[in-house]
Amino acid sequence: MPRLEAAYRERKSNAEEMVKQEKSHAQNLNYAYSWRT
Repeated sequence: MPRLEAAYRERKSNAEEMVKQEKSHAQNLNYAYSWRT
């Protein structure tokens, strides 16, 4: 079963990384929008 746990951990870290990238992307969009107005 440890292999399954490792896969779960890897998937969890991948999801957290995606969330981080989404947040930074949203911040970049907000920055570009506020800079344009």
